[in-house]
Amino acid sequence: MTSNLDSASRLKWYERILNLSQRATKESIESVCQFLMDDAISAASAERGILLLADEKGKMRVAIARYDTRENVLKDQQNYSDTIVKRAIEMEAPLILDDAMTHPDFAQAKSVITNQLRSVLVLPLFFDKKCIGVIYLENRNQAAFFAPELLEFLTLFATHGAIVLHAKLLQSPSEAPSTPSQTGVRSKNSKMQEILKQAEQAARTESSILILGETGTGKEVLARHIHTMSNRARNGFVAINCSAIPETLIESELFGYKKGAFTGAMADRAGLVKKAHNGTLFLDEIGDLPLHMQAKILRVLQEKTFMPVGSTVEERSEFRLIAATHKPLEEAVVQGFFRQDLFFRINTLTFKLPPLRQRSEDLLEIAADFVRHAAREHGKRFTGIDESAASVLLQHEWPGNIRQLQNAIQRAMVLTQETPGKSVLSGQDFDFLNESPKASALPSLSEAKDNFIRNYVKKAILIHKGNKTKAAKALGVDPKTLYRHLAGEDED
Repeated sequence: MTSNLDSASRLKWYERILNLSQRATKESIESVCQFLMDDAISAASAERGILLLADEKGKMRVAIARYDTRENVLKDQQNYSDTIVKRAIEMEAPLILDDAMTHPDFAQAKSVITNQLRSVLVLPLFFDKKCIGVIYLENRNQAAFFAPELLEFLTLFATHGAIVLHAKLLQSPSEAPSTPSQTGVRSKNSKMQEILKQAEQAARTESSILILGETGTGKEVLARHIHTMSNRARNGFVAINCSAIPETLIESELFGYKKGAFTGAMADRAGLVKKAHNGTLFLDEIGDLPLHMQAKILRVLQEKTFMPVGSTVEERSEFRLIAATHKPLEEAVVQGFFRQDLFFRINTLTFKLPPLRQRSEDLLEIAADFVRHAAREHGKRFTGIDESAASVLLQHEWPGNIRQLQNAIQRAMVLTQETPGKSVLSGQDFDFLNESPKASALPSLSEAKDNFIRNYVKKAILIHKGNKTKAAKALGVDPKTLYRHLAGEDED
């Protein structure tokens, strides 16, 4: 537990308050938020902290989240108790909880149970009787961690911080919360930087968004980033992988069902479309959605209404759709596997993510983030990678992109033993990458022939604007033969 602040400590923190004022006059709001967050974490000896800033409608959004190691918290780990935050704002005063899991007012809160919260300290930031933000500090491993004596200093710190933030927000309204670097999505790659810039602009609209890219390139990460920057950020982000749900279950997953609708339906269940009301619905791998479900999704997008399985009453859901796929949907439309009207409806704004092999300037920074996260997860002390590991990672092709890199870091972290003096992962710790099966330099003659015919047939269909009968006639084959080639089968 933190000890009482003596005179020297008080003087130290007063100096930091003065430094905050000086820093605010010449640095960005992002830098000021980071400085404020790091000092609050240090003053309270917290494990981690989150700085929330209010948007124009008064809704709180994560501006920055930091660990006591002065490292950013990854976007998917930026969890906090909204219930506790709201109580502190209502009280208009700091709030210290010795053990949130046993507190009579908060023990049953979902966020407290899910995050296993123990010691929590919340400092509302008020300016002119209006809450402009919140400093939220945690220690999940120890109850009664935050000493009451901290409040004297931290209240002063929060009061001055609110003044500084208010002045900075007035100077730089465009730099309000949730810039790419603050939400954990960042890049040195020029193409990715342009995508992030466009994504920030798109987030302010209500248009449907289509994200394209190879498997593992971070399509869901970008979707969550857009949701975080949108006006729907305080409502749900509901995601479903269309390729992972059996065709017989996809309708009930999306639209829910009524009790008795089918065997096993023992009670009403809300679907994901309903849960996404006023939020964002993310349909990953939408190219794998069955045709009959494509029609239902199109109707929901157009009418904002749907009908649960087994119901005769329409329900309403206002959501913003973000879809993603690694498949070329234009070809799927031509081949009749994807509805053209749905394609036009979701293709309002499109982002195509580059594969990791085209983002070499980002690879090592992404790897470093994964190392730090994996080290915490597995209770190890590794802080990064050395030059030999960097060389191995940069030379690998990464056909599975960022997801494959993350899995490789996880595997290296699990398999590598901690030894005295070893604080980083080395090239030898990634020897297993060389064990991955490599593709043959050349396909077999039969495979090459099949691929050539299949691509040739696709081009013929494109030339004839999707009319397979005309394409078959132009190629001098029966339409049934055309379909067999599209399915990858040899002609009889």
